[in-house]
Amino acid sequence: MFKESLHKIRNKFLTLDSAGPEVATNVIRDYGVIDSGQNCMSPRNGVFGTLREWSPRLIYAVEHGGGYLYPEHLQGSRQRMSVMIFSPGPTANTVRSSAGQVLAVPAGWVLLAPGDAALTRRVKAAGEHWVVQEKKGRRLFSRGIWAASAVIERLRAELVAERGTEGFAKRKAADAKRRDAAQAEYVEDFTGAVRMFLDFHANNADLAQRLALAVAAHATPVGSGTVARTKRIPIERRAEAAVIAWLRHQTTGYDGMVIARVKGKRREVRRMLAQRSQELLAQYRRGDAKVKDCPLQKALAELKKPTEQRGRSLGRINSPS
Repeated sequence: MFKESLHKIRNKFLTLDSAGPEVATNVIRDYGVIDSGQNCMSPRNGVFGTLREWSPRLIYAVEHGGGYLYPEHLQGSRQRMSVMIFSPGPTANTVRSSAGQVLAVPAGWVLLAPGDAALTRRVKAAGEHWVVQEKKGRRLFSRGIWAASAVIERLRAELVAERGTEGFAKRKAADAKRRDAAQAEYVEDFTGAVRMFLDFHANNADLAQRLALAVAAHATPVGSGTVARTKRIPIERRAEAAVIAWLRHQTTGYDGMVIARVKGKRREVRRMLAQRSQELLAQYRRGDAKVKDCPLQKALAELKKPTEQRGRSLGRINSPS
């Protein structure tokens, strides 16, 4: 194995020069380099051993049309760093592993709070870090990442400098415009999908439009965390699930229910309420002349009241005295 690996190095990638200066720089920075003394080196981790010791683990990688060799050991360390996820610890400067072990944060590390996605990405790519996440219910919330203070400050300063340029401002404005256009298009598509799912009788077309707009307004905002934002299911199924969820919260007493903490009980209640919502929608699809004490129309009327009240208030403020 050693002779085979050494032969490949001599014939193809004796040095990093063949990969080009840009790739070579990235390799040295991220993975380490095999020097002339046949040591597996890393700028962060020091000497890992001789080439003879690590040769069975050497793997071939290709990047940007060039190639280079690096120890699988270092690659494995990089992969493990990227998946080192913890939950908050019981005290400051501690984290808890998935096994329940409480670990002290390394000296010189600080917690980078979530909120700056660009800085977070750069810190993760720069080297060793610990990701902190907290699970509440079925949702997972980021609590930031621990990393070396010097690394975070250096990258933050670089970002501040980049963000102060005119080119960055133009890119941000263009990105915002593109996102707004994409969001507006999605809201329109989603509202249409909701109307198609409702499929109300022509006599109830106005009610269908009002309901579709209400559901879309609630479900489509970016960051809302609703089913409308997922891409795992087709938009038709998203529309159906969003309507049923909206009806569950707006036309039933679900939010105020006291449900036993028994596995499957909440799911059972949601299925029961979904069936009631489907029955209510079926009446409007048939075009019934009047649905007695309709909770849907009451809910839509309640949503309309604050808007009308704000309009009257603005009218009084703007009217001449």
